[in-house]
Parts: sequence; structure tokens; C-alpha cells
Amino acid sequence: MLLGDAIHSVKPYFGLGVNAAFEDVVALGDALDGAPTVGDALRAFSRARAAEARVLVSLSRSLDRSGVRAFLSFIGPLILDGIFHGALPALFAPNTLAMLQKPELTFVHIRWRKRADRAAQLALLAAAATAAAQLACAVLGLAARALARTALGAALRTALPANGALAALPAAAAAAAAALFARRRMGADIADVLAEQTADEQGAKSGTRPGY
Repeated sequence: MLLGDAIHSVKPYFGLGVNAAFEDVVALGDALDGAPTVGDALRAFSRARAAEARVLVSLSRSLDRSGVRAFLSFIGPLILDGIFHGALPALFAPNTLAMLQKPELTFVHIRWRKRADRAAQLALLAAAATAAAQLACAVLGLAARALARTALGAALRTALPANGALAALPAAAAAAAAALFARRRMGADIADVLAEQTADEQGAKSGTRPGY
């Protein structure tokens, strides 16, 4: 049989390796105490810990990427979780790193909860973007109609091309700002981002997994 780092090796700065191995040992002890044979005990141990091992490895790999993949799988979700959990803590859970500090949560539960959070966050962002686009179109339409009735509007229609380039300038500026922000965040080292976590996100010592 295998347990500990033999089945779920993780990066040291996640602080999960030894503690997850302790959890394996506890699960194996319970299985040996509760099963009539060693074979039954090993099968019970596998049922109890196989899914946890798979999810732990998957989570640690998703938090250990670089470049665009790091931003999409780690830094971006960290920003979203901070915003949504801060605004609606009853609806959205803390970020993945903070949840990993809670001994009452299994790794399988953490992955399930974060997937649910991400789906809800994307749905809300899509709804907000749609509403903002509709509002912007309405405001621009009103402004364009008001401008068209002035002498300045007539002069602009004569001087500017008819392809709507002027209206596209705000969107282009917003896209450029978002690209610059993403580029800066993607250049950050994962360990540096971990170091920036607040005391609340790291978890009070009384509420952490043993050994944290």
C-alpha cells in the first residue's frame, strides 16, 4: 500500500504534505481497527483516501503554474474570491488557500465548493457586463442625439470618419488597462502572492489544520 508523499506529493510552501500524510495514517488506523482482514482494511482505506489524494494533487498543480495559466488558474480566481467573499461572505467562500487551512473541510469538498463559486461568479459578472453594455449604449445614444442637434455635432460629422472610431476609444482604453493589469499580475511569483495573504485568509491558528 501507499500513503503520504508516495501518492500525493505537493509543493512545500502549500504546507499540506506532512499533514495530509498524517490524515492518511489516521484513516489507515481506523480501517485496520474496523475491518476483519488486512485486505478489507486496505480496500476501506483506498475508498476513504483515494479521492482526497487525487484532488490534493490536482489542487496543488493548479496553484503551481506560470504565465497566463497561473493567472487563469490561481491569481485571477484569488482576486475574484477576495472581491466576492468580501462583498457577500454568506454566499461565497474564501479563496482556495484559506479553505485549505480549515481542518473540517475535505479536499473534495473544497474543489466542489470552489467550482460552484466560480460558476456563480462568472454568471454574475456576465449579467453585470451585459447590463453595463446596455446602459453604456443607452447613454451614448442619448449623448449622440443631443450632440447631433448642435453645431458642434455637425462639425464632427464632417471631420470624423463614419466608422464609429471615436465611440470605440473608451472600450480600447479599458481593454489596454485590463491587459496591463493582467501582465503585471502574471509576472508575480506564486510564493509572493501567498505571502500577500491576509491574516484572515491564512486562518487563525486555532482554526488551522494540525501543524500549520
